Amino acid sequence: MKKTIDNHKDLNPGENKPLRKKNYRITVEPDGQYWFIRIPALDEIGFTQARTLDEVDTMAHDLIEIVTGNHNFNIEQTVKAES
Repeated sequence: MKKTIDNHKDLNPGENKPLRKKNYRITVEPDGQYWFIRIPALDEIGFTQARTLDEVDTMAHDLIEIVTGNHNFNIEQTVKAES
């Protein structure tokens, strides 16, 4: 299942056009009682987890923002089914 999440609709200061947003792909898969979140663009530090699928976007967003300092991006989420 794929979905794209538009986190912010920021505008360039003094302009009426949106800032160009970077896209981050994440994969989400069950890991025991949690959901394991992988963000390949962040290399070795691109991992986090969430207790529920509803928390995945928030957890991924927080990690990306902390690591990159950027808050203007989209997340494309792929959820892998349990095997």
